[in-house]
Amino acid sequence: MDKTIDGSFDLNQLQNTLITEEQLGFVKLQSVKAGAETPPTNVATFQDDTNPTGASSLLLVLVGNAGADRITTEQRSRGRVLIFHNVIFVASQKADVMGFR
Repeated sequence: MDKTIDGSFDLNQLQNTLITEEQLGFVKLQSVKAGAETPPTNVATFQDDTNPTGASSLLLVLVGNAGADRITTEQRSRGRVLIFHNVIFVASQKADVMGFR
C-alpha cells in the first residue's frame, strides 16, 4: 500500500507521521521515495503487519557527511536493520535519508 506524505515535513515530523501511519493502519513501513516536486511529496510504501506486538521502532537518519557505510555500521551495532536508503524530500529539500528498524 502506497501513501503520499507531505514533503515539507522536517525529519522529526516525517518520522512521527510514518510511525503514526504504522500504528493506526496495522502496517509497517517498507520504503520511502521522493514523489512529485511541486508541491514536494514523498511516497511511503507499507505492508500489512501481522506481528501482534506491532513493528519495532522506526528511526530516520540524514546521511550528511557521516556517510551511509558509517551510519549503517553504527545502527547495526545497536541492533537495527536498514529498511531503506533513498533521496527524499525533507523540509521541501531533497535529502539523502536512511530508515532503520
